[in-house]
Amino acid sequence: FPVTIQSPHHDIFEADDYHGMPVELHIDLGNECNLSCKFCHPDISTQVAVQYRTWGLIDATQPLHRTWTRDDRVWTGFCQELLTIPNLQSVHFMGGEPMLSPRLEQFFDFFINAGRTDFAVSFVTNGTRYSQSIVDKMRMFTRADIDISIESPHANNFYIRQGLDPEVFRSNLDRFLSQRGDNLHICLKPVICALTVPTFPDLIEFFWQDRKST
Repeated sequence: FPVTIQSPHHDIFEADDYHGMPVELHIDLGNECNLSCKFCHPDISTQVAVQYRTWGLIDATQPLHRTWTRDDRVWTGFCQELLTIPNLQSVHFMGGEPMLSPRLEQFFDFFINAGRTDFAVSFVTNGTRYSQSIVDKMRMFTRADIDISIESPHANNFYIRQGLDPEVFRSNLDRFLSQRGDNLHICLKPVICALTVPTFPDLIEFFWQDRKST
């Protein structure tokens, strides 16, 4: 059996008003992704995993896809378990690229059908896909946030985020931004690194143009 180390802050969980349930969840939908960003890792991108295998940096027998969501029984049980959390406040989805997973929209469908939309939902995306259906369903929750990854307003953005089509990205970015409202927020998020520092001031200016970031 694995060794479990008690949290140094275990006293928080022993408080009288704590019921043993989380209130904020970050859910990893797996590493399926359609980009191979310069700073990424095989555990987060299948495209990077393919490159690592080609270079001999990972075992050829190691599976490229890493996800727990393909088993319908496990997925349904997971969603049903979340229904039992009384004070759930927010659920955030990560990947990979969450919009490649059908489970993202299925999660929204499950909770809408269960009449449980009293919490915030969010996910991070690389901007390669847009779904009006997902946007509309997210609006039904208390708050919705969509975080769009962007490193630069210049061509180096597409060098860093390899595989990203400039026209598709710009079109999807405009579509996401056009959907902003009282409970739907769009946030543009960079990964600050050596490749992005020189153009980071320009990115800040880009954010301020037409209130691109909310």
